[in-house]
Amino acid sequence: MESKNLFDEHKESQARLAMLAHDIKNPLTVLLSSLNFLQKKLEAQDALTFKREYAPIFELSVREVYRAIRLANNVVDTDRISVGAFSPTFQYTDIAQNISEVISEMQIFTSGKNIKLNYEMKLPPQTLLLCDAGMLERALCNLLSNAVKAVPKEGGIIDVILDADEKNIFLTVKDNGCGINEEDKEKLFESYWHSGSAPRAAAESTGLGLYIARAVAVAHGGDIIVDSKRGEGAAFRITLSRSCTDNKEQGLLKNSGFEYKYVSTGFTVRTEMSDLI
Repeated sequence: MESKNLFDEHKESQARLAMLAHDIKNPLTVLLSSLNFLQKKLEAQDALTFKREYAPIFELSVREVYRAIRLANNVVDTDRISVGAFSPTFQYTDIAQNISEVISEMQIFTSGKNIKLNYEMKLPPQTLLLCDAGMLERALCNLLSNAVKAVPKEGGIIDVILDADEKNIFLTVKDNGCGINEEDKEKLFESYWHSGSAPRAAAESTGLGLYIARAVAVAHGGDIIVDSKRGEGAAFRITLSRSCTDNKEQGLLKNSGFEYKYVSTGFTVRTEMSDLI
């Protein structure tokens, strides 16, 4: 009885935290818009003075707002996953083009850190997948964020591979980082868990990225697996079911009444990578 009461209190506490995080997101978004507007105004008045005196302050402020939005998103999504309310809003998406846009945004970031980010696409052009594009972008960014933290500061290499068979589409993120201890693999996808394999990654992580990435895969009829040995890098593969693409009418009716809200790729990348900028 006592354990049940403790469990109920934990669930209530988690729900209140999620509600608070959701309420915080709106003023954060307004603050971000205001910072961007003010930056443009100051740059237009005197670009040299802005760059010399104010740019570092604005960069720090914007980064911290993105980080706060990311944390709020993760807390809200974790609560939705726990109560079974983490549901994708399906739209037909050119999956190869969608992933390519994320990689292009990410390459701007990784090139500044001397990390080589490769993208190999093995799908026919304009392959459509009935999916939630925003969810998939977040899952990919979470995997890429972990890979960036894991690779060496010199000579870091990350490969993103998109391929498929008759039943599934596979999205793989592979790195040449420190790898994962065998005993850590079973716990990787638990919420708020940190691996001891990569201290730098653990220090910069909330422990929710892989948990949410797996929820995204499961919500699309798939899963996520990891192949890694300590000292030999890691490869995370998301499996996405293609079965729902066989019946367009059924797939769209499944989510009738939902408004499709798509957040731009650039915003997603900047938010998910905010702890590494």
